[in-house]
Amino acid sequence: MKKTPFMYLTVFTALSLLAACNQDEGPGEMNPNPAPGTVEEDNVEQENETMNSYIRLEGALQHFNNAFPDASLTSVTYDAQNLHYELDGIDDDSEYELVIHAETEEEINQQTEPLDAEDAGGAEREREAIEIDELIEPTDAVGTAQGEVPGALRSWELEREGNRIYYEVKIEVDQEEHEVTVDAETGEIIEIDRD
Repeated sequence: MKKTPFMYLTVFTALSLLAACNQDEGPGEMNPNPAPGTVEEDNVEQENETMNSYIRLEGALQHFNNAFPDASLTSVTYDAQNLHYELDGIDDDSEYELVIHAETEEEINQQTEPLDAEDAGGAEREREAIEIDELIEPTDAVGTAQGEVPGALRSWELEREGNRIYYEVKIEVDQEEHEVTVDAETGEIIEIDRD
């Protein structure tokens, strides 16, 4: 009979310790297992802050305009993994490509190629040129895309197809890439392609 009260005391003490260890952490204490999505959201915010610390699109466009003053812009790609912009353009006779490092502003690559006869004379330029003045900022397009598909930014591309100008934002979620297409004039989502 003497063992029974001792056993109850031991069980009670063990349960009390377990209950105390399982309570919410107090001020200054960290939860080693944050709520689902918290780490992902922190990574997204950190990547957006990092993206904003590099040269903005305006800086990349200035490099493009200095290199090819008579060219019209036809597409812009920002590669978040390699930290560079690729700007493509066209004039009446040639196609141009300029790759710029997003952090150092170093010109990585510059190419010029003549247009085919059927595309020369301004025909291709009229079909492909993008007037960037009336478009939403890339950071707004990325924010809209990540609002629908929270994840890590991999790249965005500004393109034109017919009369529609849009951003194609690539986001990685759980090692899968998703594409969110955002209208560059209205900021509305056109399509979400989840792989």
